[in-house]
Amino acid sequence: MTLVMGQWPVTGTAATATINIPPGVYNITLYNVNTAATFYLGIGTSPTVAPNLNTVNGLQLHTIPTSWNGYQGESGGYLWAISTGAGTVAFNYILSTQQR
Repeated sequence: MTLVMGQWPVTGTAATATINIPPGVYNITLYNVNTAATFYLGIGTSPTVAPNLNTVNGLQLHTIPTSWNGYQGESGGYLWAISTGAGTVAFNYILSTQQR
């Protein structure tokens, strides 16, 4: 089992590929302790081609931790983010996987 915790920097409203979510079993928890920005998240299959992500269709990241699980047989993906903050701001994450 692998447990990764950290902060991921996002610069402005340009969609940024952040965390590579592995295939299979995982749990990811995300939260925002930065009062200078609001983050919106989306899942994509490519680290270079952004999904159609904006403040309307993205998942808004709150200060209350948001978690979801992946199950055996699921494909991986990339978590993309945009922010409303000026400059570079970061959100917090905890990712637990079966990968080593």
